[in-house]
Formats: sequence, C-alpha cells, structure tokens
Amino acid sequence: MDKVRPFLVAVSALAALTGVGAVGAGTASAEAFSVQEARTLCYANDVDVRYSPGGSPTGRLVYRNQSVNVIDHRDGVWWQINSPYSGYVLAAYFC
Repeated sequence: MDKVRPFLVAVSALAALTGVGAVGAGTASAEAFSVQEARTLCYANDVDVRYSPGGSPTGRLVYRNQSVNVIDHRDGVWWQINSPYSGYVLAAYFC
C-alpha cells in the first residue's frame, strides 16, 4: 500500500494540472472512444493496475483486481479508483 499511495497522489496531481488546458466535456474525440473501448474489453470494473516510470501500460503489477468507477474522468483518459485506494489513474495503466 505504501508503494501505491505516492503513485496515486502523483497521478491525481497530474490530473489536476492537465485540466487547466482541457477542452470542454461535450467535445468527443477518437482517442476518448478508443480508451472507452479498451476499458470495456478489459472489464475495468475489476482490473490490474500497472505502473512503469516511462508510462508503459505493460509495467510492473501494482495491485491486482482493483475496482474503478464506471464513469470516466476527463474524456475517458483518467479513471477514478474506488477501492481500496482513492484517486485517478491513467487509462493506459489498465490491462
């Protein structure tokens, strides 16, 4: 848990920073659609959270069977974690 908490804090801070230049929520994009599709294919309500310093989705396993909200945050790029931790994680870190 101690290893994951700093990562989630950093991810949450980055999410807040990227929101400064964000486009309105009504704007749809192909990227957001592909992220949503990936989440559906990966059954993201019960997923493995993976982390790599370079941002690779094939990084080391951080936590298995992590629960996430079904509602995306910031056009599907960030997913909110419900349990056992709270925060946001890049969609690329799932599966």
